[in-house]
Amino acid sequence: MEKHSSENKIKLRELEKKYDEMMEELEKKALEEDEKYFEKMRKKGNLEGKKIISKAKVSYQNEILVTKSRMLDSFNEYLLEKIQEYIESDNYDSWFLENLEEAGGNFSEDDKLRIIMRENDRKYLDGSEMTVEISDEVLGGFYIIANEKVKYDYSIEGKIMEASDYIGCLILKLMTNKAGEGHECK
Repeated sequence: MEKHSSENKIKLRELEKKYDEMMEELEKKALEEDEKYFEKMRKKGNLEGKKIISKAKVSYQNEILVTKSRMLDSFNEYLLEKIQEYIESDNYDSWFLENLEEAGGNFSEDDKLRIIMRENDRKYLDGSEMTVEISDEVLGGFYIIANEKVKYDYSIEGKIMEASDYIGCLILKLMTNKAGEGHECK
């Protein structure tokens, strides 16, 4: 019996040893699985975080664009108001006549000229031989078409377009809130 007992004890120790090894192996596998799972969750969390940040950046950029668009709309409204005030002032009369005199020096008597202007500016051409065309699209000033080929722009819009780079630079300064910082308007 003692022999049997001793053999059983040996078998029991072997079984306990196998059990301990199996438990160690299972724990090791469980830790590896936990690590893989946590790494997967960490990557997923990072990806979700990046998505959230990206959406926030896009939303922020959209808000900036909307604000800039509103600023440009406000500027355009302001500009139209100021143009209207200007064409109703005495300064406009002298500006118009100066431009008309300048334009007249650019053409010969043989040129067939057509002038496009507002109805209110027709008074400046009393007695002129130019063909006059009235257009509501001209805010102020005029266009001259010579020999039905070349269009000369003496309009307020044309003057604004000539200064558009400068105006754009000024608006950029206002929008970026960096007046005098790195942007040189010429």
